[in-house]
Amino acid sequence: MGDFAIDGFIWQLIIVPIITIVPALIVYFKTKKWWLAPLVTLILTMITDIIYSALYHSSISLSSWCIALPITVTAIVWLIKGIKFGFASNH
Repeated sequence: MGDFAIDGFIWQLIIVPIITIVPALIVYFKTKKWWLAPLVTLILTMITDIIYSALYHSSISLSSWCIALPITVTAIVWLIKGIKFGFASNH
């Protein structure tokens, strides 16, 4: 088999968000602790950045996704909590 390389565009815009946000939301739904979701996202994002940079670059570096994805997950969790709270208070 030849070298297998993932395009950086696909990696950063599709794969990394899926493998970091989905597990974080699963953790939130299982534990109901909102602060665990951004923490899980941060850890998974750092792991994926370290693995990607170690495989494809000569040095290890972290991307801006380490900031953007935990903030995004926090907003998603707060939105979910707000929808649940708003729906529960109306009925």
